[in-house]
Amino acid sequence: MEAHAPEPAPFPGSALPYSLTACSVTAAPTVHRLEIYCIGLDRRLYQKSWLLELETWAPNPGWSRIDASPPQDVKTSPAAVATADSSNIFYGNSEVQSGLRQIKHAKSGAWEDIINPTQVAVQMELPPTVISRDANQMDLIYTGTQAGVKDIYYQWFDGTGWHGNPDFSPSTPFGLPLKGATYRKIAAASWSPTRLDLIVVGTNGQLYWKALTGQSWYPPIGWESIFGNFGSAPAAVSWGPDRIDVVGIYDDGTMNHAWFDGVNWSWQSEPIPGSYITFAPSAVSLSAGTLDIFTHGVDHAAHHISYDGRQGWKTESLGGQFLGALQAVAWAGRIDVFGVGMDYSVYHHKLGSGLAWEYLGGKVAGLLNPYS
Repeated sequence: MEAHAPEPAPFPGSALPYSLTACSVTAAPTVHRLEIYCIGLDRRLYQKSWLLELETWAPNPGWSRIDASPPQDVKTSPAAVATADSSNIFYGNSEVQSGLRQIKHAKSGAWEDIINPTQVAVQMELPPTVISRDANQMDLIYTGTQAGVKDIYYQWFDGTGWHGNPDFSPSTPFGLPLKGATYRKIAAASWSPTRLDLIVVGTNGQLYWKALTGQSWYPPIGWESIFGNFGSAPAAVSWGPDRIDVVGIYDDGTMNHAWFDGVNWSWQSEPIPGSYITFAPSAVSLSAGTLDIFTHGVDHAAHHISYDGRQGWKTESLGGQFLGALQAVAWAGRIDVFGVGMDYSVYHHKLGSGLAWEYLGGKVAGLLNPYS
């Protein structure tokens, strides 16, 4: 990784590497772009895009600041997702009772700031999780406290407006596996527009699972325990129908793997070979039967752990020196990986390109840690 002189910090205080996120966006049939969002040291949201057809970053150099109105300090890392007509960023802000905020970027190019879009008055406890199951739908899952009670909340957007849990009244949460406990960031995956799978880690280290098929949750009340003794937030991905893969870090630093075949959960009896890591993984899949996992270990270098049904697991070092969890995006037949370097700047690598990590600049702030 090329060294760069430190840039002036716009916000006093320590910088920690937990506030980077990225999502792929199709803005129009002939314009594909990859968007990255991060929180600067001034506690404001910044954005940068890779324009696929033009093969360039915009802006270049630098980042665009997205100013919320009224301005509020960002409390959690952002979560981003693309729909047919917009990019959408969600994060917890400093407002105590209306702690959820949505920033929407339409195809028209205008940014729209939405305070508390779901109308659920909660104090955000962890970064939100958002996923798009089809071109016009978003599922939003987050942990928060309402009237002194901590719970997991779920709402979905159908293209016209936000709605509550389909099995309960709007704004009614569904229960945590262990009431009142502290949880990691929630993982979500989907293999069809009618299917949503959620994975959380309890304070006992167990993975817990809940799935939505059509309008029905399973289990209808509570969560189903899977297995494990995890010390980090899990990563979940689907490579096709009737398949969910989940990876996460055990307390001893090894990475473990579980999968769902549409009927039952299974898990490896031994850790993934060659994995000893310190930050939660990012997992993506470009095609059926393949997994690509990115993380780093005690050496702070980026590691790529891949799987296919013919050759099993492989591990390679991608080099670099990183402070926190990596973020990977599979899109347009390629995989892009992002991380925060030792200088608190953002770096990028296109998997398989043979190129070194690319310096994107910026200074990333530390917020509520979604991974530890």
